[in-house]
Amino acid sequence: MKNQRLMAALLLSVLLTDVVAQSTDTKTPAKPQTSTSTIEDFDVEGIFQKLATKDYERAVELARGFQGEGPRAVATIAIARAILEPKKVKEK
Repeated sequence: MKNQRLMAALLLSVLLTDVVAQSTDTKTPAKPQTSTSTIEDFDVEGIFQKLATKDYERAVELARGFQGEGPRAVATIAIARAILEPKKVKEK
């Protein structure tokens, strides 16, 4: 579990560094951002949080497969949250 937390923190750090670098790069013109949704119930964040708790490596592998920066960022942050946030204890 400690290795997973470390990997999630590292993955989040790399993602944030990449986003900051892209936003401060003045040589590259800004890309227009569009957002479309055809399936209302498709919850990238929820899916990746659940998957990360079951199979961390597979979740990271799938998140890296997204070509779009937005979905990749959402999936990566969801994985990091799933690993870094304290587990909720069920009360009876």
